[in-house]
Amino acid sequence: MSDNQIRTLGIVAVQHELAMAIGLDLNLERMLQIFMRTCVRRLGLRSIQILFDRSGDDPTIVDGVISIDERIRRISLPRMDRKAPSLALMKSLAYQVEASAVIHQTVGDRHYTAYRMPKVGCAIVERVNNVLDGNVARSLIPVFERLALSCLACIEHQRALNEVAARKQAEAMVVHQSSYDSLTDLPNRLTLYRWLRKSLAAAIRHERYGAVFFIDLDRFKYVNDSFGHGIGDSLLVAFSQRLQDIARAEDTLARVGGDEFILVVNDLGHDATVAESSARVIAERISEIGKTPTNVDGLSIHVSTSVGITLFPRLEETGDLDTQCEALIRHADTAMYHAKEAGRDRYVFFSMDMLNALNRRLQIERELRQALSREEFMLLYQPLVSLHGDIVGAEALLRWNNRTLGFVSPAEFIPVAEEAGLIVGIGMWVIQRACAVVKRVYAPSGASTFRYLSVNVSPRQVWQTNFVEQVAECVRHAGISPSALRLEITESAALDNIDDTIRKIQRLNKVGIGFALDDFGTGYSSLSHLHRLPVSALKIDRSFVTGISRHPENQVIADATIAMATHLQLECIVEGVETQDDVDYFKDRPIHAMQGYFFAKPMSEEAFFELLARGRALSQPRLQA
Repeated sequence: MSDNQIRTLGIVAVQHELAMAIGLDLNLERMLQIFMRTCVRRLGLRSIQILFDRSGDDPTIVDGVISIDERIRRISLPRMDRKAPSLALMKSLAYQVEASAVIHQTVGDRHYTAYRMPKVGCAIVERVNNVLDGNVARSLIPVFERLALSCLACIEHQRALNEVAARKQAEAMVVHQSSYDSLTDLPNRLTLYRWLRKSLAAAIRHERYGAVFFIDLDRFKYVNDSFGHGIGDSLLVAFSQRLQDIARAEDTLARVGGDEFILVVNDLGHDATVAESSARVIAERISEIGKTPTNVDGLSIHVSTSVGITLFPRLEETGDLDTQCEALIRHADTAMYHAKEAGRDRYVFFSMDMLNALNRRLQIERELRQALSREEFMLLYQPLVSLHGDIVGAEALLRWNNRTLGFVSPAEFIPVAEEAGLIVGIGMWVIQRACAVVKRVYAPSGASTFRYLSVNVSPRQVWQTNFVEQVAECVRHAGISPSALRLEITESAALDNIDDTIRKIQRLNKVGIGFALDDFGTGYSSLSHLHRLPVSALKIDRSFVTGISRHPENQVIADATIAMATHLQLECIVEGVETQDDVDYFKDRPIHAMQGYFFAKPMSEEAFFELLARGRALSQPRLQA
């Protein structure tokens, strides 16, 4: 065999071994490490470097890749850092080899051969003292072209894996977002129901009690309005973390609304009394969270809680597990609202009486929605009597006679109408009807001493953006003097949104419509805000008036209120006058009118006009309707 044949066989052997080193492995790092080690051994190299271009668009290639510049990344054997003295030379060769399949360059005793790797970059091999044989160098061109194809296959494979991983991550995120609250990362309502179902099934199976706690932050809207929604969100996160400190690993804590959380506590024992006692301890711990200020972005915020509690399983509950779970949440929610109505910052256990009250409330709301169209509302009128016995005005009082429920107390149906958003329409009907009555009062031969008819307005009416325009239009349409209509608003309602209330009262004052502050003395900051409210009268609440001669403490309050009204040049009207003793107490004081059963009960429109026609003196017994 000739020397040429032997050299040819040697070149073929090198080609074959390097090609086999490339293999079919789709792990780029593993494939390159095997290939580079084989190159160093078979070609007698000092080093080999593979420079990747366009890799900024590729997935992570291998560990140990070094970015040379924005375009080129390098992997080498042995590993070199960015400070290697050949860095500039490597970059130069990388750019030169783009125009040729292979190039050579010698620097001192170092000999470099660069191979183009199509669509990947280039490979640069380094030998010391002797250059790579030209025939061998040329024979390796197809080897590095194949290496380029393998690199591309590995990169595409990794990209596909990354896309699959990203899709799975996105799917997992969608599943998580559908099951957990995005702000607090607590389970949401959907997940809560699923876990509550398991808890209820286990409680029934093992005959052990659990409890559902419906937790609501008191006056959270005030925090949002005062400090912004960012602070409100931070408060919710901090509060949820403190609730998690209370919950055990086997319990479930979920956020089910803006400021509403539900805690499901399992395994409170076999005995209902013991379970209730344990639930009270947990409720006390929840309440303690509200008593401790929460620091949010440098602010110390106090926020109390209203908590409704129901134990499970309940013997009276029937139906499948889903139905029972819904009932448990509804019961705890009902108990929570009872806690709020009782003054907030407390916990209340659910009872069936609450459910009956809830059903009654729902029935009232259902019937209220048809009450206006069925003409079921009516107005009764109670006179306002001066110290001289003249009827100087009256208060229009709303009553409801439902075909199913019969007469329903205003104390019962008005809160329902407000909560259901029905009070605005009902309230405008009252004002329209009152204006029509005023027009009749001032008709020829009408009452000469009568000055105004007063109407109670709900804060939800006042908060309507077009409230002023609607009232003014009612007065204009009826053709009455604006001063003949007086609107009454409770002290607590006026203070709830005081700036907006003041603006609207001022606008109606300019029209000529006056305002009276009703139930004065029952609010929480009477003296500090009274001077800001542009009202023309205040009414002393009946709780300070009835039986005043027997209650010295009420006498002090009433006298102080009268003195304050006099100082502020406001009319003072006394409600709840029921006996001669009540009359005698106020008759020598600077008040403008009295109202109460001593003079007349609320009466129908016709009875009221009959009363106006005949009149009575203050010293006479009660006027009969």
